[in-house]
Amino acid sequence: MNPPQPGTLLVDASKAQSEFSFGDIEGTLVGLWSPGFASAFSVPGYHFHFLSSDRRHGGHLLELEADTLRLKVEALTSYHLALPESEAFLRADLSKNTADELAYAEQAH
Repeated sequence: MNPPQPGTLLVDASKAQSEFSFGDIEGTLVGLWSPGFASAFSVPGYHFHFLSSDRRHGGHLLELEADTLRLKVEALTSYHLALPESEAFLRADLSKNTADELAYAEQAH
């Protein structure tokens, strides 16, 4: 489970992502929704991660089945975003629409 090298396209990184299935496990599911205009720095739409109660299992969530869920919601209208100040980031083209790559990464499993 090595992270992709800097500059790796999402579509390429998703081809090598590890996937795990868990059953009969308790934990915390953290999700957020981002608007489409935030796609340069966030995943538009819903995005979820899971962390088991014992903190031994977790990661990006692709599917979920549950008998019982307890839901807490917090509506945020602002948050602080700290961007890298490196030359590579400052020169990066963030105008590209990555919707197709994100859809592939989310559905490729």
